[in-house]
Amino acid sequence: MVAPKIYKVIYWKNISKAMCFALLMFIQTLSFMAAATISGNSCENTTSYLQKKAKINITYIIGYKDARPARFVGDRYERNVVIYHLTQKCIDNNVLCGFERDKKDAYLFNKQWNGKKINLRIIHSSVSEDDEENRNHPFQSWMSQRAKKEFLLSLQQADILFYNGHSRAGGGPDFSPPIIKKDNQVDFAKYKNGYGSFSLILNYFKKIKKPLSVLGLFSCNATQHFEKDLSTKQKNVMLITAPHLIYFKEALDKSILAMDYLLRSDCASLSKLL
Repeated sequence: MVAPKIYKVIYWKNISKAMCFALLMFIQTLSFMAAATISGNSCENTTSYLQKKAKINITYIIGYKDARPARFVGDRYERNVVIYHLTQKCIDNNVLCGFERDKKDAYLFNKQWNGKKINLRIIHSSVSEDDEENRNHPFQSWMSQRAKKEFLLSLQQADILFYNGHSRAGGGPDFSPPIIKKDNQVDFAKYKNGYGSFSLILNYFKKIKKPLSVLGLFSCNATQHFEKDLSTKQKNVMLITAPHLIYFKEALDKSILAMDYLLRSDCASLSKLL
């Protein structure tokens, strides 16, 4: 689990007190346990296949993690937490540790483990921690498009793809600043009526002849919004989806632990966790 102290060290050094307060409200006060749904291919079959591979490619994408109606956006800092986790010395049987940053690619981390190579790419979506500034920043569009492209490519090129972000009432996974109404609230009605990236993702997903092994969606009500459509398009993919509301800290903690259990073929712990 990611300790609260890690958040405090990283966030207080980089953002204002007001921003930090908004973040802590999400990662500490509002966090609660949320189960997840596992469907499609079984954990046992999936992990057995992964253990036979000489190389495992993983993509961990953090969507645009705005905290509307507050202006704070947290994905850049959550990425720092994941990197902190990856680069720590390994303890006990943990796998998501002891990674080294690739010398040619700052977003890629590598590790030799149990006779195989693990490549883990970490992508975030926002330019800064301020949603208002991001909306007017010329680089935000590029950041959002890059994250979306990485997601689509990973559906085919990765073995494991985890998304940690917003569901946007079925319009997600989302990598861009949200559509907002005049009162600065997210316009969920538009997302429910088809706006967003899910249609594009679904159409791409169903056409893939050799898809990834595991797709994890750690976002609010992901089971309700995405599981049925995705599972009918690729029945041999193991899907992990959150069936309830899942707040910032919960999504981050559970996605890290779930990935570790997958790599260790610890389906019993994964089922208890989720």
